[in-house]
Amino acid sequence: MMAALNASTSIKLLSYNCRGVNEYKKGYLRTLLARCDVLFIQEHWLTDLQISDLSAISEDHSVRGVSGFEQNEVLRGRPYGGCAIFWRQSLNAKITAVDTGSRRVYAMRCCFEFGSLLFINVYLPSESDDDSSEEFTLQLSIIDNVIEQNCDCHIILGGD
Repeated sequence: MMAALNASTSIKLLSYNCRGVNEYKKGYLRTLLARCDVLFIQEHWLTDLQISDLSAISEDHSVRGVSGFEQNEVLRGRPYGGCAIFWRQSLNAKITAVDTGSRRVYAMRCCFEFGSLLFINVYLPSESDDDSSEEFTLQLSIIDNVIEQNCDCHIILGGD
């Protein structure tokens, strides 16, 4: 997918549900990052403290994100969720994280000379029970609120 920025500029975007970051998937993430300027990942399964470790995957990209669970939460089974956004440093944008108040939605403003883009990455529930439907609706309302609060931006939404 290519998003036109102006008559002579474009950004290559990708979105990938990685179902956990491990050594094998780090290699695949490097391959994806070589092909794009912005990469949305979902289900990285990392804690908030581990997200910064993603920056070692590419010297050309920076990364920010959110864990799918609280740091002090006791987990049963494997970790879950989380989303992050990588961006190529050569884009020369002023990046500002947007507080969504959600562990399923990560958003950031990217200010360029030509204007601002709002990148929103989301990992939505996929079950079909009542609790999941309520969670799904809540996350959509969070996304709507983030967009309303950043109405001066062009919106790019990625995720799973």
